[in-house]
Amino acid sequence: MDAPDDPLDPEEWYGVLGVCGSCIAWKPGATRPDDTRAIGSCKLRPEMGRVPADLPKCPKYMQRGGFTYDPARAGATTRKRSKTLAVVRRGEDGQMHTRPARAPAPSVPRSAPPPVPLPFPDRAPPPKDIDLGELTSLPVIRQALVELLRAELPASRREMLARFKGGRIEAHDGAGQVETRRIEWFFSAIDRLATSLDQLELQLDRHATKLGDTKPELADALSRIRGTLTTFNVLFQHKEDHFKSK
Repeated sequence: MDAPDDPLDPEEWYGVLGVCGSCIAWKPGATRPDDTRAIGSCKLRPEMGRVPADLPKCPKYMQRGGFTYDPARAGATTRKRSKTLAVVRRGEDGQMHTRPARAPAPSVPRSAPPPVPLPFPDRAPPPKDIDLGELTSLPVIRQALVELLRAELPASRREMLARFKGGRIEAHDGAGQVETRRIEWFFSAIDRLATSLDQLELQLDRHATKLGDTKPELADALSRIRGTLTTFNVLFQHKEDHFKSK
């Protein structure tokens, strides 16, 4: 794949096949000083947050300009003419006479039939009863729901550093009580926070005209929030996912 002459120009990615930048669902967004590629968001998968233009295509990829409307193929169809039967009757003179057949009704063009919706794949009905075993306390139920949502919802493109996977975090209070959680649970919360900050930044850029003089103050506050989260950069696998203050 050849990169465009100006990778930060979203329109130059429209003709590069096999990447998000040439998908009709990719919408260009504001770039940051440290970005090397055009950045946007996906209309079909908003949970991905900031999506670089050179990200490889997903199963929902739809190429820009891949659909062309052909009026000749969508023209009107004609109704098939029915057969005309001749009527034979005996006249007053006792001879058989053929009655003139009526002229067939003119065919009325009609529009193409509406597309037939594809049937949904058969899926097993959801279970009415879920067995959580003997331990049915509130923390166990909450953890089961969290794991279910993680399995059903699309995964984030951010990855945790491999050496931290399977680890635990401990929270100590003044009374000596200790609460232990899996590191994956904590990283998921940090990931969702980063996604929310990216969405907030897109909204600030989108409504910059309406915000007026308030926009720089909000952008500065957002930058300070990112700066306070740089401690957690050690958890991320890729440097481009780090929290950075501007």
